[in-house]
Amino acid sequence: MALRSVWVPSYSVNVLTYVWAARRLRPARMPNITKPGRFLILLTVLIVVAFFLVSLEVPEDVGGLRAQVVYVWKEAEPLVVVSAVVALIVVEGWSMLAEKYLRERYRKGREEGREEERKAWREWNDRRILAERSGRPFTEPPPSNQEDPKPPDR
Repeated sequence: MALRSVWVPSYSVNVLTYVWAARRLRPARMPNITKPGRFLILLTVLIVVAFFLVSLEVPEDVGGLRAQVVYVWKEAEPLVVVSAVVALIVVEGWSMLAEKYLRERYRKGREEGREEERKAWREWNDRRILAERSGRPFTEPPPSNQEDPKPPDR
């Protein structure tokens, strides 16, 4: 695939490179849909599926289009209620599981971070004590004054 440049009055821009860099720096993510939004989307899909399934079973003796629509609506009414209940259970259940998972992950991350910090302080203190015992000057700054060697992934 050849890279193409687009000329803009004052400069040339390599479009594909910028698109590639933008994707690498900021990966595409799902939009943040609220709980009611997820519920409504799932409910809509379930109701459409219910109406579709009921419309497949319309008897041939039902008259014109209006009569068929009324028949499908009457037959799909119980499925609409079931769809609402299923959508509510799925959305709430998913939210509870996701929240539990995220809390556990956050707790583990904090524990790991504390352990790394304790380890850095212990190692620094061991070096300080060793230098003190051997009579050498110790000028290394404490870990709280040092920059994080590896920034967290975001």
